[in-house]
Amino acid sequence: MEDVMSLNANYTFVGNGNWSIDGVGGQATGGGIVSAIVPEGSRVEAAFLYGSTYFSGTVDSATLSLGDDTLTVSDFDALGVSGPTSLQGYRADITAFIREAVGDGDEDVFDFNLDGISGLNVDGFALVIVYSNPDESLRTIALLDGFSNPDGDEFALGFDEPVDTTQDGFEALLSLGIGFGFQGGEQYSQVTVDGRPLTTSAGGSDDGQAANGGLLTIGGIGDDPANPDPGALPDGDPRIDDELYDLAQGNSVNAAPFLADGAESISVTTLNPSDDDNIFFAGFNITAVVAVDTDENDAPVAASDMVTVLENGMVIIAPLANDFDPDDGDSFTLSGFDASGLVGNLSDNGDGTFTYDPNGAFDALNEGESATTSFSYTITDGELSSSATVTITVNGVGGDTPPPPPGDCPTIDRPGTVDGSGAADQMLTGADYHNSFFFGGDDSGDDSITNFAADDILVTDVALRDGNGDGIIGFGRNGILNTASGSVAITGTSALRFLGEACEGSFVYADAAVRPDGAQEGKVLSDDVLSGDAGDTVADIFFFDTALDLALGDDTIANFGANDILVTTTKVFDRNNDGTVGFGSDGILDLPGGVGGPGDPGSPGEGGMVTITNMMGGAVSALEYDGSVERDGVTYYVYSLSGSSAGLDTLG
Repeated sequence: MEDVMSLNANYTFVGNGNWSIDGVGGQATGGGIVSAIVPEGSRVEAAFLYGSTYFSGTVDSATLSLGDDTLTVSDFDALGVSGPTSLQGYRADITAFIREAVGDGDEDVFDFNLDGISGLNVDGFALVIVYSNPDESLRTIALLDGFSNPDGDEFALGFDEPVDTTQDGFEALLSLGIGFGFQGGEQYSQVTVDGRPLTTSAGGSDDGQAANGGLLTIGGIGDDPANPDPGALPDGDPRIDDELYDLAQGNSVNAAPFLADGAESISVTTLNPSDDDNIFFAGFNITAVVAVDTDENDAPVAASDMVTVLENGMVIIAPLANDFDPDDGDSFTLSGFDASGLVGNLSDNGDGTFTYDPNGAFDALNEGESATTSFSYTITDGELSSSATVTITVNGVGGDTPPPPPGDCPTIDRPGTVDGSGAADQMLTGADYHNSFFFGGDDSGDDSITNFAADDILVTDVALRDGNGDGIIGFGRNGILNTASGSVAITGTSALRFLGEACEGSFVYADAAVRPDGAQEGKVLSDDVLSGDAGDTVADIFFFDTALDLALGDDTIANFGANDILVTTTKVFDRNNDGTVGFGSDGILDLPGGVGGPGDPGSPGEGGMVTITNMMGGAVSALEYDGSVERDGVTYYVYSLSGSSAGLDTLG
C-alpha cells in the first residue's frame, strides 16, 4: 500500500466519558432530525458537524436547532477530494453551541433539527459529540477525518500498556462515516484489522435514503455493533453493515476478538476498491489509554483529570502528568487554562501545576456530602494543541447546617429584591433596574420570572445542582429550572452561571449568556486571582459584570499581556475623557457599579477593585479604552494595555 495518509487525527479525548454519533440525509431529504445522547452530569468536550458532497459539490451552510437554540453553520473546512467522482467531506467545530444547547445533559435524547441546507450536491451530515462524565469508564476517543485515499489508508493505535480485554465493561468500537455510499452492485469499502478482514460491505445510506443527496452513513445511535460477515458483498440492504464495529468481538467466520488480550497496538486499513465511496470519518472508542499515530504531526493528548479535596483543604494539581504526545521525540507545554466556571480559587504555580483552594465556597457541605467543580487547560507541541478538563470533587466536613442568608447580605438587602420564597406558585416581576430574585425555605413553589434581565441575579439559600461542575446551570428540557425547594421558569433565559456564595448560605447566579465566550470571571464579594497565560500567546479575556451593581471583591489579574483585554458592562470612570483610564494613587483600578436604580451613581469602586500586573510582574497603572459594543441588549466596554493591538476584535 502506498504510504499516503488522507485521514488524519483531528481530536483525541482521554478521560471518563463517551461519544454520541448520528447522521442525517442531505438535500434529497431536506435534512431532518439528527440526535444526540448526552447523559445528565456531562460536559461537552468537543462537537463537530460533518458534511459530505459528491460530483465536486460544496457545503455552504446548514442550520441546527434545538428548542430556542439555533445555529447557522457556515464555517466548514474542506477535508479533501476523493476519487474520480470528486467526493468531499467537510467539518465545522460547533462545540460552543452544542455545549450551551445540551447543558449538563439529560436522561432524554436530544433531537436537533437540521435544515436550511445551502450548497451543491450535499449528500448528508453527521453530528459527532465527545463528552466527559464521571460516571463513565476511562477511555480514549480518537476522531480522524479527511477523505478516502484510492490506494487505501492505515492507522496505528499504540496502547499505553498491554490492553486488558477481560476488564468489566471493556469496549473497543470503530465507527466509519461514509459519503456517497450506495449499497448495491460493486460499490463498497473494505476494512481489515491487523490484516484480518472486518468487512467488505461498508457504505450505505443508513442515515439518509438510497438516492443522490441522501447517500450518507455513519456508525452511531441506533446502529448494531455486531461485526458483519467479512465476505458478504453489498446486496442492496443498507443494514448489512451498520459501519459500527465491535473490535472486542469476532465474527461469524472467526469468533476470536479482533483486539486480543494483551495487545500493545492495533492497525486498521480501509480500502475502497470501487473508488466511489468516500470514508471521510473514522472514530475509535476504547476503554484504554491509546495514542493514534499517523505519518503527520499528531497533536499532543491532554488527558482529563479527577482530583479530590476536603472543603477546608487545598490540593496541588499536576494535570500534565498523564498527558503525552503520540510522536516520538515531541515535547509539549502548558499554553493556557480557563477557570471561568470554577467555584473556589485556582492559582497557577508557573511550573505546570496548579493549587486549588475551595476558599469557603463549599462550607455548606456536611460530612458524606460532596460537590464538583472544574477547569480546563490546553497543551501545545508548538504547532497543534489539545485541551482537557480537570474535575475537582470537594468533600464535606462536619455536620453543621449553615444559617439562612443574613438580612444584611448585599445580594438581598438592596432595592429591587423580589422574594419568591413561600409555597404558593408565584409569577414574579421585578423593577426596570437590576433585581435580586431570592428563593429560600423548605418549599418555594413552582414560580416564574417574567422579566429576568442581563443585570439581574437569582439568589438561593441552597446551591443549585451542577452535574458536571462547570459553573453553568442548564435548565431542563421543559425550560424549567429546578431548585432545592421548587422550580422556576425564567422567560428568555436558558442557562445561569454561578457567581459564588456571596454570604453564608447565599448562592448567586446570573444569565450565562452575558459572559463572553472563554472569558475568566471572578465571584461576587470574593477576592479572586485571575491569570493570563505565561507566554501571552492566548488572547485572554477578563470579565467584570459591573452592571449587576454588586461588589465583585478586591481581585487580582496576573500576566496581563498585550493580547489581553479587560471587559466591563458599565463604563470605567475616565477622569479627563482622554481614552486612558489611570488608576488611583494606590495603583488599583476602581470598578464602577450599575446605574438606573435608586441611589445608583455608578461611582468608581462600587463594583470592586482590581490590581493588575503585566507579564514581567510589574504593576499596570493605566489602561486604554478601546470602545464598546452591544450584543443582545448588553453593552460591553473593552480595555487593554496602552498601545497594544488588543481591542474590540479580541472580544470576538
